[in-house]
Amino acid sequence: SSGINAEYGDSQSEDEHLVIAAKLLGLEVSQLAKWLCHKTLKARNETVVMSLRIKDASAGLEAFVKHIYASLFLWVVKLLNSALTNGKNDAVNFIGILDIYGFEMFEENSFEQFCINYANEKLQQQFNQHVFKLAEAEYI
Repeated sequence: SSGINAEYGDSQSEDEHLVIAAKLLGLEVSQLAKWLCHKTLKARNETVVMSLRIKDASAGLEAFVKHIYASLFLWVVKLLNSALTNGKNDAVNFIGILDIYGFEMFEENSFEQFCINYANEKLQQQFNQHVFKLAEAEYI
């Protein structure tokens, strides 16, 4: 059967989600599967590839997904910023979103909630930075 081995996290390449993720990332399915479920240890002149336990593979996957999300978010911000400038780094237009109370506290936050909270905090930082720069420009 496809999926993850319950003991060590050995993934099989026919897993539909793995195939889609590999395609979107431009990776070979076998390599993505291998490095989501294994780690490399180097000691002196020896290299050993070890299988990860499920909880370790899950933690690695979560960190990987968070990194992808952060990279995509920064790319979207950069794209929007370049679209909103006139080529002289002066904002012609801007999008302002204010969310003072960004992080909700639940017993257990889902990854989706993490993404929403992360985006809210990044947008809040961007908004504050922009407003303070405008205010500073008035006094200079």
